[in-house]
Amino acid sequence: MTSSTPPAALPSPYPHGGNVAHDLLLVYSSVQGRMWDGDANSVTFYKGVAGSDYNFPGEMLCTSGSVSRAICNYQTGENFQFGYWGKDVYEHDEWYDDLLLAVQRDGRTAALPGDSGGPVFSLSGSNRVIAEGVISGVHNENTLIFQDFLTAQRDFGINVLTD
Repeated sequence: MTSSTPPAALPSPYPHGGNVAHDLLLVYSSVQGRMWDGDANSVTFYKGVAGSDYNFPGEMLCTSGSVSRAICNYQTGENFQFGYWGKDVYEHDEWYDDLLLAVQRDGRTAALPGDSGGPVFSLSGSNRVIAEGVISGVHNENTLIFQDFLTAQRDFGINVLTD
């Protein structure tokens, strides 16, 4: 998630742009209404953002990780809320909660190390996307763990910027 809002303007209780329990970190930068859709070395692969939406059971999604690149054909299930214990960069235990799951229906590995923080989106035509969330990790090799965009909106008071 990116925002051009300076940290002082963020609502309490998130003055530093992060919510550990939701595995979210807000990056302050100049933004445009486009979503990156390629590998880490690419600067030309992007799609216009048409908006954001709630996630629902059976929804078909795509991701764009910096290592795995763009992958589609993820599907949320009927019971797709999830929480898990993880480690921070200092090897401290952290509980991540209010996350969602989506199974990669082509049998591919759901995400690779380095993909965390990449966008989760649905398609809106051939060159636009709907912001759906952010990659958090993998549960069982082909199941994606992600945080939905609307939780970030609630946590940080941000809105999606469209093209």
